[in-house]
Amino acid sequence: MHVRITSRKLRENWRAFLDHMAATGDRLIVTRHGQPVAAIVSIGDVHSLEAEEEGRGDG
Repeated sequence: MHVRITSRKLRENWRAFLDHMAATGDRLIVTRHGQPVAAIVSIGDVHSLEAEEEGRGDG
């Protein structure tokens, strides 16, 4: 699952969002002026992506 948030809301509530991600594994889609500009993923997602890259020989 993912949660869409504005960059302002993320700045104001950084710790709460990190706690939420740690507890749920949700991905954060950060928007600015209504447009997605970044994604923040859990460390589990990063490990999965790295393993996939290594399997393809991309890393």
